[in-house]
This record gives sequence, C-alpha cells and structure tokens, in this order.
Amino acid sequence: MLPAQQKDLFGHSNQGENYDKFRPVYPQEFFDIILKNTVDRENYIDVACGTGQLLFELNNSFKFSLGTDISPKQIEVTNQKIQKKNLQDSVQAIVCDAHSLQQISKEKGLPHTYDLVTIGQALHWFDTQKFFTEVSRNIMKQNHTSVFAVTGYFCRGFDYIVGENRFEEDQTIYNEFYDKVKEHFDCDRENLSLGYVGYDFSKEFKEIEKVETVINTPCSIFEMVKYLKTYSAYNTLLEKNKGNNGFIDPILKFEEDVTKKVQEIQKTSQSQFQNPIRMKTSYFLRIFKRL
Repeated sequence: MLPAQQKDLFGHSNQGENYDKFRPVYPQEFFDIILKNTVDRENYIDVACGTGQLLFELNNSFKFSLGTDISPKQIEVTNQKIQKKNLQDSVQAIVCDAHSLQQISKEKGLPHTYDLVTIGQALHWFDTQKFFTEVSRNIMKQNHTSVFAVTGYFCRGFDYIVGENRFEEDQTIYNEFYDKVKEHFDCDRENLSLGYVGYDFSKEFKEIEKVETVINTPCSIFEMVKYLKTYSAYNTLLEKNKGNNGFIDPILKFEEDVTKKVQEIQKTSQSQFQNPIRMKTSYFLRIFKRL
C-alpha cells in the first residue's frame, strides 16, 4: 500500500487466520471473467493480497504469481499456504507496499511488470490516483493486452431463517453493531459500499467489463461473529478501549441479541436450523485495460 498507510490494521492476534477462514468467498464467475479477459498469462500480481483469496484461485493459470501486502501477519498465512500447496516454484508472497514494488523486485530478482494485476477488497485503503498511475505505468506490461481487475464485497446484514425457503429480514442488530464500529474504519469504506464509483479510473484506464451480484450464504451465529471480528474497525475500537472497564464489546452484544432472536424464532416455528441466519453479501468486479 502507499507509504502513508503503513500501520498493519490486519495484524491483530489470530486476525490473519480468521480472515482466511471466515471472510466471504468470491464467486467463481469472477475468476472466469478475469481469465477470459487476460490473453497473456506469464506473470500475475495480486496487490494487497491478504491471505490469498484471489491469488490461489488464479495462480494456476500463470507461469509466475506474486502476492504483496503490507501486513506481515497476512503474508505469513499466505506463505504457509504456499508451502502447504507446494507452490514455491511458481508463487511468492512478500511484505511490500505498491510503491516499493519496483525496488524490491529488483533486489529479489522478481518480474518488474505483469500481464494481470488484481486488487481485492483493498482499493479503499489507497491514494487511488497515485496507485492507478503506478499500476498503469510501472506494474502492468506496457501493451494493450495487460489487465487490471478490481473487486470487492460488503456485508448488507443478514436474514433469519424461519423455515424452508422462508426468511425474516431485520437489520436492526447488524446496524447497531455497524454504527458502533464504522467511525473507526481508517479507509474510504463508503466508496467500497458503492462499488468504487467515486474513483476516477479514466485518466489511466478504460473499463471493459463490470459485474455485480448479491449472494445469500447460510451460516451459524459463530461464523457470523468470527467474520465481524475481522473488521479492521472493530479491532481498532478494541485497541482504543484497552483498559476501559466501562467498555461494552459490541460483538458480545451482537452475539447475545442474535442468539436471543434466533431462539425466539425457533420456539415459534418449532424448527431447529444448524445455520439459523443467512449473510447477505454484495460483490462487484471491474475489469480495466490501459489507455
């Protein structure tokens, strides 16, 4: 990421592992679209790769793949996965911000330019115009076939499962949690929820494809809580309230309120569901080429 964003907001205890296990999974359709638009497949880089959600879905289509992130904790998890998958000859992951890539690539003997550049769930952390310039002029191969793919997602809340294909929509509890943490996002979270429409890509790129979808995923209360605990804003809130004896953890209240609501629904419906709620997630994918 940019030099101004050097603090590792995803480096809290177990956050890398939880991010890998409980974050939403991108639709397979997105990977198909990315590859459909990528003609040359020698080098691939996933900027702000986190634990490799995009990286490990696309690496098999390229001779060499690189993941970069400023979070040592996230890169640690990614490198563990590289070892486990025995991909050391074709995939690497390094701690690096986007503007240091050229220098570090030279030092490590890595490719300087790439046929495909992806960034998932991270653009809202960047100084976008500087990043777009870096991607277009230094990271992408200087031709008209290299591709820049931008993707992301955001939680729209959840529904309660009340029966076979029957759901109760009530975002009150999720909204209460989100209202408690949202001011602690140290990023442009609003633009994420708009699919990055507020960013001007046109100075460096032309958009060639855009896809949006909403996926409803049944899950347990435990899984929903674990997902919410990966929010950087939630972890920042906890850090700010260390030693505050009067602080009420919004996750504990969320879990308590949702559990109570689920118990009421199950008592009324006389039905038990292993996954009593379904998380609603909006996904978007935008594909660009250089001007």
